[in-house]
Amino acid sequence: MFNVKFPEGRNPQIRCIRMSLDPIEAVHRPLFVYVSLYIITYIFNTLFLKTAWGFRRYGTDSPSVLWGGFLEYPHIIMEGIQAHKSLVYWYRTPSVAATNKTPLLFIHGLGAGPVCYTEFIHRLASLDRPIFVLELPYVSMHMVEYAPGIDETVQEVVGMLQNHGYERAVVVSHSYGTAIASWLMKKVPERVAGSVLIDPICFLMHYHNLCFNFLVRIPRRAVEYAMRYFAGRELYTCYFLKRRFQWVDTIFFVHPETAEDGTTHEPAILDPSSPLKNAVVFLSELDIVSNSPLVGKYLTGRGVDARLMTGLDHAGFMFNWEWRERILRQVERVASNVDDEGVAEYQ
Repeated sequence: MFNVKFPEGRNPQIRCIRMSLDPIEAVHRPLFVYVSLYIITYIFNTLFLKTAWGFRRYGTDSPSVLWGGFLEYPHIIMEGIQAHKSLVYWYRTPSVAATNKTPLLFIHGLGAGPVCYTEFIHRLASLDRPIFVLELPYVSMHMVEYAPGIDETVQEVVGMLQNHGYERAVVVSHSYGTAIASWLMKKVPERVAGSVLIDPICFLMHYHNLCFNFLVRIPRRAVEYAMRYFAGRELYTCYFLKRRFQWVDTIFFVHPETAEDGTTHEPAILDPSSPLKNAVVFLSELDIVSNSPLVGKYLTGRGVDARLMTGLDHAGFMFNWEWRERILRQVERVASNVDDEGVAEYQ
C-alpha cells in the first residue's frame, strides 16, 4: 500500500520492540516515596477535595484496589473497607441553580493521581456544575496491581452517572485519561455529551511515536528524564502499560469505517453522530510523547476542532495560565452546548 521495500539480508543492529512481551524495565522507588505520596494524597483529599471544594468519595476503599502493598493496612485503619468495586471517584454536588446542568467527568493521566491537578480541579469546580473526578490508582503510584478491563471500566462509569441521576456527561481528560475517554466514545457514545481532550494518546496509536517515545526512547533532555522516571519506570505503572493496557482497543479513528476497510482517503466532513462533533482537542506543540503536529493534521483534516498549544510540552498546560484559561473556556462552551440542546428539546 505504501510502496515500502526492505533491503535483503538481516541487520543485527535493529532490535524488535514488542510492547506487551518485552521485559518490564522498572526503576526502584524507596519506601519513603510511597509513604510520602500516601501522606500528601491523604492531606489533599481531606483539606481540598472534601473540606474546601465539597467533593465526596464513592466507589471502593477495598485493599489492593485504592492502595496496595504495605499501604493497605494503614488505609484500612484510617478509612475502613467497603464493598469491592473497581471504580474510585469523587463527586461534587452543584448549587441548586446548577442542578440541571450537564455534569463534567474529569479523568487524569499518569503520575500521582488527582493531586497533580489541584489547581485545574479547583477551576473546574468553580464552573458550578456537577463534577465527577475519577481516581485511577493503578497508574498513580499506589502500589496497585489490579486494573479493571475496558468493559468493566465503561460499565462502572455508566453506573456511576446513573446512580447520581445523569445519563451522560462532558468528558474532560488528559494524557492517559484520553484512553478511557476513547473507550467511552467507542463503547457508549450516547453517554458522551461532549469532550475536551488534552494531550491525547488515543489518536494515531498505530504509529510508532507514542509507544517508542514513552517506553523505549533513551532520554536526552531533563523533561524526558523526568517523564521516564516519574511516570514510565515506576514498577506498578510500568507493569500496567506493558502487561495490562489494551493498546489495540484504545486507538480511536475519526472515521472507523474507512480505517477498517483499509481506505487511505477519509472524508473531511465530520459525521453529525460522531462523539467528536461536540469536542475540542488540545495538543502540545512540543509534546515529547506523541507527534502532535501529525495528530493535529489528522484531526483537522477530518473536521475535528483541534488546537495546537504553541510552545508547550506534554502537560505544559498545568504550568501555563493562558492555555489553562482557554481550556476552561472551551469546557464551559462544550457543556453549555449540551445544556442548550436540552432546553431546545424541552421547548
